[in-house]
Amino acid sequence: MGCVTIYWGANNISVHVSSGCYIDKRDFNTYEDLYFFMVNMTDDVYFNYIKNYLSIDKVVLFKASVFAEILR
Repeated sequence: MGCVTIYWGANNISVHVSSGCYIDKRDFNTYEDLYFFMVNMTDDVYFNYIKNYLSIDKVVLFKASVFAEILR
């Protein structure tokens, strides 16, 4: 199992994280539209979001060890 991130935050998120790694809430006019999209996602779409996120080079920036090093 895993999770698909629903993002609703800074407009420049795609500079830091590939847009294929999350669902952007701003792409939907209503919560109902977002819900409809999510409940109709196939397993392929679901797992591709996860696989895409884990395959990007920048993912290392979000690891606990990197945060620990920054705080050290």
